[in-house]
Amino acid sequence: MIAKSPLKSLYLLSIMAFMFVTIFDPADVVLGLKVPLFVLCFIAGGLVAFGRSGRIYIPMPLVIYTLLFVTIQLFSMFVYYVKNGADPYEGFAMFKAYLFIFFAIILVATDTDATKYLSIVLSLMAICIISLFIFLWIFPDFFVLMNALGATTEIFYADMRSYGGVFEFQQAYFVCSPMLVVSIAYYFLRFRESRNKDFWSFIFFLKLEILMSKERSMPS
Repeated sequence: MIAKSPLKSLYLLSIMAFMFVTIFDPADVVLGLKVPLFVLCFIAGGLVAFGRSGRIYIPMPLVIYTLLFVTIQLFSMFVYYVKNGADPYEGFAMFKAYLFIFFAIILVATDTDATKYLSIVLSLMAICIISLFIFLWIFPDFFVLMNALGATTEIFYADMRSYGGVFEFQQAYFVCSPMLVVSIAYYFLRFRESRNKDFWSFIFFLKLEILMSKERSMPS
């Protein structure tokens, strides 16, 4: 459904962009847009929430869980500095990831079903997994190049897998492939509720097959 308000459209677009960057640039080394888009989601979402009629409802259990989630990490950082405090320390870099839990609050405050948008992005990733597999199957000479590209960007990996030293396979998969379980659950629910079961069953079993295989492998 297309949002009527331009501000709501901007908010939904920022959510889609943030999810896309999170899935296709999980290490944030290619575009470096995770934090800017996260801030944009909060700004646009805050304006949407305050612009709605009625009071903003955020469940207290969600607030408590979110604060507890972040507090545990802060406490671990405090304990580290008390007991050790030596550098290098990756706690601050990892702490940024814990702050993404606040994304849940803005989604609840704006009554936004993020699962639908996340499933769309994950569907695109599923297509990319299959495309990468087919590409390496047709053009095996590009394996070394794709291996180096994947290792540099940390978006996908194309490498070799050995089974007992007898069989060796090329494999290709995306870093966020395990997240396909989210879209599988979402499309399974749509399959149960939709009258057009042929289409949704196709989507569901396609994603299930990718998840069960985990990596797309081919004999070398």
